[in-house]
Amino acid sequence: MTETLPSPAPGWDALLPALSVDRRLSPATVSALVAGPDPGVRYRAWSNPVLPVPDLVALLLEPRTAEYAVRDPAVPPAVMHRMLALATPHAENARQAGRQGLA
Repeated sequence: MTETLPSPAPGWDALLPALSVDRRLSPATVSALVAGPDPGVRYRAWSNPVLPVPDLVALLLEPRTAEYAVRDPAVPPAVMHRMLALATPHAENARQAGRQGLA
């Protein structure tokens, strides 16, 4: 995540939100957008399917970014299965608490 993006013309920043979801970008460019200063661009880039898998997995493990990163259609199946396995006991506990009037 060390690549920086040039600002070749005035108004470039206005294009970044749209660019952050562009599937034609290089993985290095998406990584740079993920690390950029604009939160709106970062949020969009977190779910760009071009994002390299190691970067995506790191985002999935971080509570503040996981909600956005999980929307990435490139989440590896093994990671998806692991997320479901971890979530299933919590969902069952919530259902049981609801049945007992604790929720």
